[in-house]
Amino acid sequence: MKNLKIAGKLLVSLLSITVMLMIVNIVGIVGVRNIDGDLSDFYETAYRSTADLDLVGESLNTASSHMLSAVLENDPGAAADRLKAASAEMDLAFSALDRVKDSFPGDKTDITECERLAKEIYSRMGDFGTLAGSSGTGIAYDLYSTEIAPRVTEACSHVETARASA
Repeated sequence: MKNLKIAGKLLVSLLSITVMLMIVNIVGIVGVRNIDGDLSDFYETAYRSTADLDLVGESLNTASSHMLSAVLENDPGAAADRLKAASAEMDLAFSALDRVKDSFPGDKTDITECERLAKEIYSRMGDFGTLAGSSGTGIAYDLYSTEIAPRVTEACSHVETARASA
């Protein structure tokens, strides 16, 4: 008789532990699903925008570096290659800016201003390329230092401000 009482108590204890274990598992599964959803939202908005903004800044700086190198090249063919590389970097910056405009969660003022500056830089690349490929190295350098480099710096400043608010 005493063994049956102990067996009943053990059975109740085992069932209680099993129920608690099932509750903990259900809570854990629901928590993991919520975290997965939150991480997906984070990746689709904040992280992707931040990564694209980083790409914009890097591309603008790389394009600027290629343009400056084109001025310093003695070989017109090498200067043309540098300018093509700068143009490709600007295209990369524009495509990243387009993605950012579509997915950026915050105020897009800095992104719009960065895009405006990038378009100004891109529009000056034709004049710059003509000067860099000819004997107008001094004039090309002046154009770079007075119009292109300050716009790159300002655009990158807008990129950093947008990144901080993402």
